[in-house]
Amino acid sequence: MTIESQPSVQSVRRFRPWFGGGVAVVIVGAAAAAGVFLWQRFSQRPIAPGMAIAPPTALLTLTLPTDPKPWEALAKSGLLQTQPWLNPSYAPLSPTGVNLEQLDYLKDVRPFIGDQATLVLLPMTPESLRESPLPPYAWIVPTLNLPMGEQLLQSVIGEPITEINGVKIFKAKGILPDPDRGAIALLKHADKAYIVWSQHQSALQQVIATAQGNSGIARQPTYQQAVKGLSDPRPLVELYLNLPAFLASQMAAPEGTLPKPPQDLQGMVLTADMTPEQIELEAVTWRSQQNQPLVSEGRSRELTRLVPETTLAFYSTGSFRNLWQNTPAALRETIVSTVKDLTGLDWQQAFVPWMDGEFAAAFVPMAALGNAPSLLFLTQTSNRSQASQALSQLDTQIRDRCAGKSNKEQTIPNPLPRGAFPPASL
Repeated sequence: MTIESQPSVQSVRRFRPWFGGGVAVVIVGAAAAAGVFLWQRFSQRPIAPGMAIAPPTALLTLTLPTDPKPWEALAKSGLLQTQPWLNPSYAPLSPTGVNLEQLDYLKDVRPFIGDQATLVLLPMTPESLRESPLPPYAWIVPTLNLPMGEQLLQSVIGEPITEINGVKIFKAKGILPDPDRGAIALLKHADKAYIVWSQHQSALQQVIATAQGNSGIARQPTYQQAVKGLSDPRPLVELYLNLPAFLASQMAAPEGTLPKPPQDLQGMVLTADMTPEQIELEAVTWRSQQNQPLVSEGRSRELTRLVPETTLAFYSTGSFRNLWQNTPAALRETIVSTVKDLTGLDWQQAFVPWMDGEFAAAFVPMAALGNAPSLLFLTQTSNRSQASQALSQLDTQIRDRCAGKSNKEQTIPNPLPRGAFPPASL
């Protein structure tokens, strides 16, 4: 299955600064994936409740299901064992649940909470650093109602610590690695009650202030529109990124000064789903209202049938020209300079003019390289002669560069295999 890039520009009279995109990742384990698929099919997805009190300053949020069924299906698939990077500790939302002060997760915890829990990662501050060197975060778990939230809270709290804006803060028993530094609270917002805990009291303070000010991420029109732009009604995982803040935090200089964050993309919502055939990733990003509106790229209808069945990941769009126009300026500059460094060719002059149709990129395992994934590009053109000339120049540049490198190393250059391009891609 393929998810094409689809900007949400439906009318030239109405500005919608959106860009959607996706990729399908094929995996093994259809029977186990079907369990996740059925869980998604019979679940209806509104905006995740935890996003209502997630601070707008958050770098990212990660929303996961509290129902153990999809995690059990993942465990049975063997994917978590064969791909260790997919198997971090998601406590308290792991396939086996957690030991909350000797409580049984399925009997003593799951009946009291909602279908989704949200992890919020916040920026580091001098106050958070005094509490812990770890990045400040908070878990937000909605309860079914206030009385059930109070009942569950009594099972997991320790001694009272303090009170923040009228909300009592307690030590957390059995939830955090170091309960002496962890804190937990029951927080009311609108008609819902949430259990919130963290290793940082300062993180709880931000969540409490957000709830009392009714200023959570869920109230942002851009986030609301992004969620509406996603095709799946109930993704297994939802990731929200505050892109300028997140990237700025990752690029912070040692002396503590922050660079100017990128302005092209303001945020992103990415979802991950499992179907009986594959893992699907879908993303929607948005830009500042000051940016030029995005143009529709349409769907790829021809290139999807040209990739081999062993393809690991696939991305496609109906118009490369519109994709290139929608690409942020900073990313375009990076692509141009990278192509120049690798091939010696001018991307804008040698390639862009004739790439006027569909475009696709795929990761395909190469048997000659021990099934290591290789990146494959496919594109349509109405100017075959110009395309052939550009590819011939590319072939020559690569041969010359490989030959030059081999001569410097005083080795006999190996013949460079010529690339084979499907007829429909040119």
